[in-house]
Amino acid sequence: QRQVNEMVRGLASNLPKGPDLSKAKAWIKGNTSGTIAESYNIKANTSGSTGICYLDFGIPFKSAGYVSIGGTKDNSSGIDFSISTWAQTTSQISMARTEDSVDADGEFYMVFFGELENE
Repeated sequence: QRQVNEMVRGLASNLPKGPDLSKAKAWIKGNTSGTIAESYNIKANTSGSTGICYLDFGIPFKSAGYVSIGGTKDNSSGIDFSISTWAQTTSQISMARTEDSVDADGEFYMVFFGELENE
């Protein structure tokens, strides 16, 4: 039994330290008009100026250094999609067409990875 316990302790000590980036900590399917179709750990989607919205996390991240990935759904091509502001509690999403006209109702999908305050 001791040998098995030592083996388990040895395996556990080799686990990577830091946040578990293999699990999404927040995600949303929404649009820049403030709609949330589906989400996890997103408590609000507030519309800003045309083509911009602000996502508020239910449980904030420990730092603004979280990782995110996203995409858009649109019938036309040429959507420029970005996160302009990163903060522990809020993230600003911006969408614009390549011809520089903003898309007020642009649908987007975002996934966030990092370490939450309660971890």
